[in-house]
Amino acid sequence: MTSAGPPIDHFPSTHRTWIEQHLTIISEEPSSASAHDAHRTLCAFVMSRYQGALCAYVSATGLRDLGEPQELVASFFARALDTPMMMQRWMISGVTLRRWLMNAISLHCRGLRRDRVRSSARMKSESDFADPNALAKMAESTNDPSPERAFDIAWAIAVANEAHEAAHAACVARDRSGDYEVFRLHVIDGIEHAQVAERLGITRSQSMNAVRRVADMMRGEVRELLRAEGVQASDLDDAVTELIALSSRRSQ
Repeated sequence: MTSAGPPIDHFPSTHRTWIEQHLTIISEEPSSASAHDAHRTLCAFVMSRYQGALCAYVSATGLRDLGEPQELVASFFARALDTPMMMQRWMISGVTLRRWLMNAISLHCRGLRRDRVRSSARMKSESDFADPNALAKMAESTNDPSPERAFDIAWAIAVANEAHEAAHAACVARDRSGDYEVFRLHVIDGIEHAQVAERLGITRSQSMNAVRRVADMMRGEVRELLRAEGVQASDLDDAVTELIALSSRRSQ
């Protein structure tokens, strides 16, 4: 972002997002170096964006007997991202990426639980067979709203942080570092506008306007990040509002 005005559209086509463009490369040239690079880039994107959220989800489902959260998420990534198939299936599903991944890791953990139960069954006699309700209990635990809330909050914080970093970079690129300093003091440090204005030698109105400009940049970045994840244009405003509400609950 190098000029004033609305945030640059990082996904310029009205029909294809950045993710779709990478999947198109993979589909059209599956054995090419370009396809390999596109797949690797998509994997890096998913792991960077969703590592924390998926760890939060499995931590809240009581799966300690299956492994540490980081281990479970790593095994999920290794299986789900080994080929581009999962991302290709998501693209045609009509479901947002965060819901797709949360459902996918839930199924992954159910599979691990099922394998664990079957392994126990082979080692035990019928009289002391493992809890026959283990799978049902697993299904209930993964449908519990608490894991979903933990996932959503961690995801929202990750997206908000990305938008924050992009807005900071945009302020620097537009020679508006002063706006970001005002935003940091007021929003992050919690200093009142009057005090910010006195500290920086500006008016209270200028402080308020600077915060509004940076907040608008962040909101625009959030919209683009959500659009890339499959949120429909008609749902973007509600999705942005939801994300802001979720990210504000980090300490709750």
